[in-house]
Order: sequence, then C-alpha cells, then structure tokens
Amino acid sequence: MVLKKGLKTLRNKVKAKKIKLKTLLAEQKSILCKDEVWLDHEGNLVDLEKVVDKLETALDYERDVERLDEEEKGVVKKL
Repeated sequence: MVLKKGLKTLRNKVKAKKIKLKTLLAEQKSILCKDEVWLDHEGNLVDLEKVVDKLETALDYERDVERLDEEEKGVVKKL
C-alpha cells in the first residue's frame, strides 16, 4: 500500500532526530523549544499511523477516504 510506504519513509526521516532528542531528555538535558515543538508535531507520527491503519483495514478504500475529516485527508496527501 502506498500509504504504508510513505509512512515508512517518513519514519526513517524523523528517526535519527527523534532518537537524539529523546536521548537528551532521558539524560535530563535540556532541548530547544523548537525541538520540543518538533517532537510534539512533526516528530509525532501517531495520528499518521492511525489514518494509515484505518485505511489499511477499509473494505471500501475510496468510500472510507471520503469519510475522513479534513485533518485525516491532509495526512493522506502528506504521505
């Protein structure tokens, strides 16, 4: 599925930065505010994963894509 491939590519893109930032936090070191925002938004793939899972199990893909809210449709376009 194209969305799964897109999600995998995105995971690989954010992985190194996410590991670096989480390591710093685990070591009780501070990170920049912009890095905190990145972790909460661009680095957080939970919403993307939910949409991909929802569509992966869809019986009627096209119909279910139409039923997505605007944010979820944005996820599909992003991937």
